[in-house]
Amino acid sequence: MMLPILRKVAGAGLIETPPLTPSEDFSFFQQNITGLYIFLGVNVDGVAAGEVASNHSPLYFINEKALPLGVHALSSLVVD
Repeated sequence: MMLPILRKVAGAGLIETPPLTPSEDFSFFQQNITGLYIFLGVNVDGVAAGEVASNHSPLYFINEKALPLGVHALSSLVVD
C-alpha cells in the first residue's frame, strides 16, 4: 500500500531491500499496528553505505541533503 507512494516521491532513488532483522524495537510496534521502516540515504556524498560508521556510532554522519526527501516521503504517506 505504501510502495506506490514512495515510488512517486523517490523515483529512481527508491531501493527495495529484502526483509531485515535489525535489533530495533520497531518489530514490537508492528505486532499491534501496520508500519514501514524506511532507510533514508544520508551517507556522505560519494561514499558507499558499507564504508561509513553505523547509525549508533559516535562517528555517524548525517547528510542533511537527504532530509527534504524524508519529509516529503513521510508527509506523502500521511496525506495519501
